[in-house]
Amino acid sequence: MVWSGGDAIGVLDLFSIPSPMAPHPALRDFCHGVHATSAKLIVVGFLLHLGGVYKHAAFDQDGTFAKMLVAADPTDQKSLTGKDTSIEAQS
Repeated sequence: MVWSGGDAIGVLDLFSIPSPMAPHPALRDFCHGVHATSAKLIVVGFLLHLGGVYKHAAFDQDGTFAKMLVAADPTDQKSLTGKDTSIEAQS
C-alpha cells in the first residue's frame, strides 16, 4: 500500500527503500480496502473462536477444553472424553 501511494518504505529508521512505481491512488485505495476488510474478518474469526472455547468450557463440559490445555495420553480414554470407557468400568 505504501509503494502504490508513491512513498518509500523506511527500514528501522536506518534507510528507506524507494517506491518502484509511480503513485497509483486507485490501487492504493483497493489495497487499503482489502487490508481493512481482512483485518475485520480476522478479528471476527478470533472472537468466534473465543466464543467456541467458552461454549465448550462452560456449557458442553465435554472434555474438549481440557484436551486443548494439556497434552492427553491417547490411550487414556477418560482424559479424552471425560468418561471412563475401560473394561473395568463397564462391569
